[in-house]
Amino acid sequence: GIKEPLIDRAIASAEELKKLQSQTHDMGWEAKGKIDCELIAPKMAELRSLVDQLERVVDNALWPLPKYRELLFLI
Repeated sequence: GIKEPLIDRAIASAEELKKLQSQTHDMGWEAKGKIDCELIAPKMAELRSLVDQLERVVDNALWPLPKYRELLFLI
């Protein structure tokens, strides 16, 4: 099969993360903390990995935000 483009995977991951976060809006702190640890933190790590990959392949002129390496080493 054809592999889904990296940008589409990143967008889908961000949308899923946003959905998970909105579903916990009215929960108590204990329930929210459990969901954050078990579902949201791994999804954030997945999105971070996808964005890191995108930073390496997207031309600097097309990337409007500081890249992670720039935040670490240039600021």
